[in-house]
Amino acid sequence: MTEKTATKVRLDQKNNLTKTGGGKIMKKIQNNKKGFSLVELLIVLAILAIIAAISISIFANVLENQRQRADKGAAAFIQSAIQSYMVESGDYNLSGINNTSLGGIVNSLKVAVNFTNPDTGESGNYGPYCKNSTSAATKSTKYKNGFDVTINKAAQSVQIVPGNNVWSVN
Repeated sequence: MTEKTATKVRLDQKNNLTKTGGGKIMKKIQNNKKGFSLVELLIVLAILAIIAAISISIFANVLENQRQRADKGAAAFIQSAIQSYMVESGDYNLSGINNTSLGGIVNSLKVAVNFTNPDTGESGNYGPYCKNSTSAATKSTKYKNGFDVTINKAAQSVQIVPGNNVWSVN
């Protein structure tokens, strides 16, 4: 082997990356320092879009569930306020307050109610049973129609649940 050939072989071995696992492709990648390709960027954007879509739908469901829980809590609070008024005043017909709608009842219970019991003749101021921030409106889309109200005069009870704005007095 001549000296020229030996030098060429040494240079080829030095530049040949197949022994280190690369070859010509590795050499091209090392020489190409332009950055990310368009395909790589599009793949990353597609993955981010999928993650964002999943996150948004999960977050929307969480918000709706919280609104439904808030509606159920509001219904229980209003029910408790009405029952407290009925027990304290003896007004089981709700005649001392505006009882044409749940909103009217809630607004009446935000201030002290002056009521004279026709059976006992006792009169007095009762309440307030609700805070000014108490609302008879629902927040969730599931219960968008309002609350179902059932007043049972014989059992002297009130039941309020989120539903379709059904008003029932027995």
